[in-house]
Amino acid sequence: MGRVGFLQLTADFIKPQPQPHREADGGGRLIGIFERLAVVMALVTSQTSLLAVIVAIKGLARYPDIESGHLAAEKFIVGTFASLIWAGCCALIALNVR
Repeated sequence: MGRVGFLQLTADFIKPQPQPHREADGGGRLIGIFERLAVVMALVTSQTSLLAVIVAIKGLARYPDIESGHLAAEKFIVGTFASLIWAGCCALIALNVR
């Protein structure tokens, strides 16, 4: 403890808590929107083989996060399936509207 001018200085020796892994400024959200849009476009245009490409690219992009433990594998799988089901439902609606 000390004093410099009118400032009172104290020393706290508390370890800082580790911060949880956070996405960079909503980048993951934007990628998710593009992913679902690509799935809808692939299904509407009957290019179902593109679904494998989309899922493979997503898996390769997220592999470092899953491997390092920042992202649980179960969370990734459930999120991917939920995203694909959502996009599939949107594609079904788009096909039945026209």
